[in-house]
Amino acid sequence: MTSSYSPEIAHRILLEQPWCGQIYRAKYKHICIDEAQDLNKAQYEFIKALCGDQIKSVMMVGDPNQMIYGFNGSSHDYLCQRFVEDFSPAKFELKENYRSSKAVIYLANKLKPGSQVEADFVLDGRKQIEACQDEEAEARWICDKINEIIQQLNDAEIEGEISLGNMVVIARNRFVFLTLEKHLQERQIPYSLKKGERQTEPSSIFGKVLDLAVRVRLNPKDWVDGKKLCAALEIQPPTSWGDNDLLHEFAKAACTSEIPFPELQAKLLEAIQAIDLDQPNIPKFCETFKKLIEELTVDQSLKEDEELERSLQELQDFRKSWTTFKRKGLGDSLSAFRNAIALGQLVDDYNLSGLTLSTVHTMKGLEKDIVFLMGMCEGVFPDYRARSSKEINEERNNAFVAVTRAKRWIYITYPQQRIMPWGSAKQQHPSCFLQEMRA
Repeated sequence: MTSSYSPEIAHRILLEQPWCGQIYRAKYKHICIDEAQDLNKAQYEFIKALCGDQIKSVMMVGDPNQMIYGFNGSSHDYLCQRFVEDFSPAKFELKENYRSSKAVIYLANKLKPGSQVEADFVLDGRKQIEACQDEEAEARWICDKINEIIQQLNDAEIEGEISLGNMVVIARNRFVFLTLEKHLQERQIPYSLKKGERQTEPSSIFGKVLDLAVRVRLNPKDWVDGKKLCAALEIQPPTSWGDNDLLHEFAKAACTSEIPFPELQAKLLEAIQAIDLDQPNIPKFCETFKKLIEELTVDQSLKEDEELERSLQELQDFRKSWTTFKRKGLGDSLSAFRNAIALGQLVDDYNLSGLTLSTVHTMKGLEKDIVFLMGMCEGVFPDYRARSSKEINEERNNAFVAVTRAKRWIYITYPQQRIMPWGSAKQQHPSCFLQEMRA
């Protein structure tokens, strides 16, 4: 199932216009759903409506251990439970791994015991876990290892000549790459950050409010993004949409919300409400909120360092996008800026010949001979927002996906100290998943 359509609308058409479903059921007798562990409710109900009472030949293919889209409502229950109840299928488990080396399979089974079985004649492969002093040392180590591997030119376990095209560096989120990118540029190692099919959505509360509030400011009748904004703020949505002062009302409600830093979010809403739509001064706007966030970091009693860190990073992303927008001469207004983002006009081209940097989600379904998995410390991987057992289990799935992208060799690193965006050093603990793979 792809993300290029609306399953809700398609489902509604099939239910309200039965003749439409009959056309498809007359043409297709068999249905195969790949990556079925990532189905959400809307997608599953669409499949059921499409099949109706006539199509019984349905095959779902998926790996519950690779369910990593819970934030989008996905659940492996649709594959492992609902499909079984509704279609009574014959079940086949295929655990033999024909792709990965013994080293990779070993680590995968540490994360998900018994999930992988070595195929006959599987290669030994390589695995290495490296603790680095800080992010600078981690970046240097990765660059040194890349150069060392490339100088080998050939290895019996790697088909063809070894090149940057054989490699990928994977991290839990794109901000982990910042220090590494600096070192790659200094050493003139060509690279590209792999982008997903869709624009990367913000993950901090601040980033979500910034993104969604701009949309609502441009179109107060946008109840879809408006409801998402209310959900992020943990406030009740209004009974009607279209009021030009919506963000002002949301700001008042946000002040008493249980979200992190409610006063900061309220100030952000008020600032977006007051912004000049035709000539927005985005650099000044970003500088103002950079200072506000940094002021919050002075309070040593705060336990939300990671949330503030991500807020600053996503604010910097916003400003960088504006700079690119202006440099490309795409317009001046906030509306033109939003359109440029939506159309992907601010994204750099992907260089297929260089080293690939990729988050776990954009690397899913792909593979490389050599994988570097970096930033494996608590609060980064698993993500700092994962607290419930369900969330931690999805983070474990993310780690499993990251490891199994490697066909032959895998190198895992983490910094023992990180420098926060406001300059203070923070000691790091190795990821709980890393501890398991070391055992």
